[in-house]
Amino acid sequence: APGAVDRVRIDPATGLARVGTVASQTPAGICGTGILEAVAELRLAGLLTPSGGFRDGPGVRRGPDGRREYLLARGDDGDITVTQKDVQEVLLAKGAIRAGLDLLLSHAGVGPGEVDAFWIAGAFGTQLDARVAMRVGMFPDGSPDRFRPVGNAAGAGAREVLVSPASRAALEALVARIKCAELGSDRHFAAHFARALRLP
Repeated sequence: APGAVDRVRIDPATGLARVGTVASQTPAGICGTGILEAVAELRLAGLLTPSGGFRDGPGVRRGPDGRREYLLARGDDGDITVTQKDVQEVLLAKGAIRAGLDLLLSHAGVGPGEVDAFWIAGAFGTQLDARVAMRVGMFPDGSPDRFRPVGNAAGAGAREVLVSPASRAALEALVARIKCAELGSDRHFAAHFARALRLP
């Protein structure tokens, strides 16, 4: 939405943030890519520990709940902050994504460097900066060009197979080659997830 913080840069020397917003409006909140970038920048500036706890420093203060938070921007309706809860939610999400990715690679018997392209679906993936995702450990290191957004792949794919018999046949052939990996019941998932909960 207009005013959502979607880009964040924190000066490592001063600890102060500069933000970009959707439609260049006054900050009014923060979106998924913005909070991910904020966490990456806070870590780079030394204001977050590897486990996601805030360190004392410029912009870090006590919030209404007594826990530390970071003042990201001032908006017309109040301050836009990154709270400890926000950081923990980012770590849980990135931990699940990275653990799933690592397990899929393990099931396939390949390393991340052997993958030519990672296709990132959904609205979040469309706006996601792969370099930021690598900085927080969500994606494996390597060329950011390997991570390619495809937008609403499910919707586009459904339309394609509805109108094209050739696409439907190609999909059916692909489905026959797909192997399903139940990550939630994988005995190695918890270990991968625990490792992925930390920031590099």
